[in-house]
Amino acid sequence: MDQNGKGKHKQKFFKKYDTITDKDYKLEMLWSQRIIQGKLHRIRLNITRILWTVAIFIVIGILGIILLFYK
Repeated sequence: MDQNGKGKHKQKFFKKYDTITDKDYKLEMLWSQRIIQGKLHRIRLNITRILWTVAIFIVIGILGIILLFYK
């Protein structure tokens, strides 16, 4: 830590965003929200695929057990 109580990363952050305008700030926020929204959408899609795969295996397993017992 330096004499201001800020680490290197914090100083670099403040140096980069110290002179940012309101418009630039809003654009940065919009961009980060879009990135987060895209990642969350992909996560939801992957979870849905996993759940459907598990459900299909369960149904196939149940059908296999039923067919074994009723032959």
